Formats: sequence, C-alpha cells, structure tokens
Amino acid sequence: MWCFWHTLLWVVDSEFTDWRAVPYVISNIVAITSITVLMNVFLERHNNLLYSMLLHFGFNIIYVFWDADIGFFVILTILYLVITPITVLIRNKAELAK
Repeated sequence: MWCFWHTLLWVVDSEFTDWRAVPYVISNIVAITSITVLMNVFLERHNNLLYSMLLHFGFNIIYVFWDADIGFFVILTILYLVITPITVLIRNKAELAK
C-alpha cells in the first residue's frame, strides 16, 4: 500500500511514457516496498528513526543526481529482490537466537 503513495511521482516525474513505463512502475513497486521493509528492520533493530530516514534519503538522492535509463531500474529491482529477503532472514535468525 505504501508504494502507491508515490504513484503521482511515476506520472509527473518520469520520462518513461512508452513501453519503458511498465518496468519502471514494477521497479518502483519492488524498490519502494523493499525500502519500506528495510527501513522497518533498521527501526526495529536500532530503535532510531534517523537510520530509516537516512536510508530513505539515500534512496531518493540516487534519483536526483543520476540520470538513469530503464536498465538501471531493472538492476535496482533485482538487487532489492535479493537484498531484502536476505536482510529479513538475518533479522529472523537474530530474533530466534535471543
């Protein structure tokens, strides 16, 4: 649900209006959902909202300074599909060990 908060950005801030809009939107859904999960893991682990804010800032700053093509968004999607489950598994193992 959180990723659809950003739907307006996909229309207003995107130069992808042809076939590239499909992978761009899918990438955004995956990336925003993954960032949300990662921010929650950091918040839960460190009990500090600053870390989550910095993670969100770091994600946003990429879009400001990097003029990326659609390949970047596909790679970003794959990275988040790998990083997020690994992070959640590590978090779950740490919780079980307690």
